[in-house]
Amino acid sequence: MKGDLDQLDWSKGAGFSLNWRRNDKDALMWAWRNPDPKSEYLDLTVYYHLDYERFWGFQGEDVLLKAKPFQSIRIEFIRKGSKKWQVNFFNLDESLRSSAEVELKSNPTFSRRINPWFGGANNAPGPFGGVAPNDMIILMEVEKE
Repeated sequence: MKGDLDQLDWSKGAGFSLNWRRNDKDALMWAWRNPDPKSEYLDLTVYYHLDYERFWGFQGEDVLLKAKPFQSIRIEFIRKGSKKWQVNFFNLDESLRSSAEVELKSNPTFSRRINPWFGGANNAPGPFGGVAPNDMIILMEVEKE
């Protein structure tokens, strides 16, 4: 994004919401950003909402995994209890792995998928903002128990 302030915002890759109307109440997602245009790596993290408050990262770490564009990554959401979820990140091309555990307030009697949801307040000066500067291809597969 070459210097746009919005490049520091987290863009959500995908996830699920336990609220049938809102993405920002009780939701769990993975997110990515490219905070340094000179870096060849993207930052990845866990991103979640609890009663409209947003959180990202795990145990004081904002970034849980790094990957280059076009590298294969795998992200797993595994239910560990009535409200606990484990999120596993894998960079398959570099054999890197990271995990986080998140507790949501709702016990999932209902959930729905959240598709990519891009961050940014479009508040940076200059020609940036509003529309992504590059096209993306995201392939997702959902495995059910």
